[in-house]
Amino acid sequence: MSSPARGVWNLPQRFPRAALLLVAAITVGLGVYAARFRVDSAIDQLLPEHDADGAYYAGVRQAFGSEEINVIALFADDVFAPETLARLPGVQEVTSLTTLQSVSVGDAGLSRERLMPPLPLTAAQADAFRSQVRADRIAERLIVSPDGRATGLWVRFQPMTDDAFLALGLEDRLRAAIAATPGREAVAITGLPTIKVQAARKMLQDLMLFVPLALLLVTAMVVWAFRT
Repeated sequence: MSSPARGVWNLPQRFPRAALLLVAAITVGLGVYAARFRVDSAIDQLLPEHDADGAYYAGVRQAFGSEEINVIALFADDVFAPETLARLPGVQEVTSLTTLQSVSVGDAGLSRERLMPPLPLTAAQADAFRSQVRADRIAERLIVSPDGRATGLWVRFQPMTDDAFLALGLEDRLRAAIAATPGREAVAITGLPTIKVQAARKMLQDLMLFVPLALLLVTAMVVWAFRT
């Protein structure tokens, strides 16, 4: 005489179609939650909750701003050429040749002003601006290369979560804005936000590829082993 437990384990064999329907229903139910799967590439998620160092780090970010900065590198034969400088956007939250400020000491004490108040429109004005940049301690090597063939734009974003950054599509909007200003210059984008976005996208691509392949492989092995 079989035990009740053994009878329960034999139910899938006695009612195979019902068992398959039950498994399919459970799979569909769990698939609803699987569709909400998200990839979070934030480094701060690796820190333990209610950690003193994590709280200090959050306070520093709130006081001094986010350290997540995108760097847009622009390469040209001469970044001081008027037609190249005209393409550098001087918007808020961006540090570039058009927005960089210099500090000087005069009779009235310390003064701060933009390194490039007017946009150089002639070759003579561009040469004068080149000499001014090379004389500045911050601009050369930080914003522009010594040979004048590369310059950078430091784009600082407002403090936000990675989910908000991805939802707003700031990475794509940044690339679209660059593509909307065509020119002969070569442009490269890097920075922690870009790395996070690209890493999350690559992980999702791998999941979309390898999870179905793994399921097909398991199914093929089961069919081959049981011939049914």
